[in-house]
Amino acid sequence: MQAEVQNMVKQYAETTGTADDETVDQVNSVTTKQITKQTLTGSKIFRQMPTPSGGMVVLVGLDADTVNQLAEEALKTSMNNEKALWQKFQAQKSFDEMREEMLNMN
Repeated sequence: MQAEVQNMVKQYAETTGTADDETVDQVNSVTTKQITKQTLTGSKIFRQMPTPSGGMVVLVGLDADTVNQLAEEALKTSMNNEKALWQKFQAQKSFDEMREEMLNMN
């Protein structure tokens, strides 16, 4: 199974005034975008049951050998991996957005 999650957290703090008249303004913004694409590789159906509304509930799982194999493949290095480069690009894009927002606050 695979899941892609994008997350951006923006924090900004500013002080105005001096000494006893100093105030702190803080802005926090959190944006989360979750897109899930699931590929059930090596899975098998353990149990299935119809629901009263006409749907189907299915219990799907992996045996221990398959879990170990998939985990090993997932942990391989991401060097020169297009998906890793895309994630790096997305991270830089969120930092650029944060910098632009901070510049627009002034």
